[in-house]
Amino acid sequence: MILKGCNKKLRNFIRLNSIYEKALTLLEDKSIIKMGLQETKLGVMQKIMGVSKTSFLGKIDKLLEKEMIVSYTLEGKPLTKALYNSHLQKAEEQLSSGKFITQAELEKESDNW
Repeated sequence: MILKGCNKKLRNFIRLNSIYEKALTLLEDKSIIKMGLQETKLGVMQKIMGVSKTSFLGKIDKLLEKEMIVSYTLEGKPLTKALYNSHLQKAEEQLSSGKFITQAELEKESDNW
């Protein structure tokens, strides 16, 4: 290994430089992917602009509505409209069945944290 004969500072510098170069490569790869995404979006938009059938545009609209992210969980996970509505339904069921905690109860509980 080349680093064996080098002093400690030089070895650390070489390692950091290698990590830095790898990080730059990853960032460049992501920007290429991002650019590919932007180009894909533009291509799709151009195709949609050329569509003349209202029924076909309706199908595209329904597909987009189904797949679009409308919210995020507390953990940051994306939610489509269907998943969001599912979470709302579950929350309403929990409220109806009494599975909730009041503000006063939460404040009392937080005193013990």
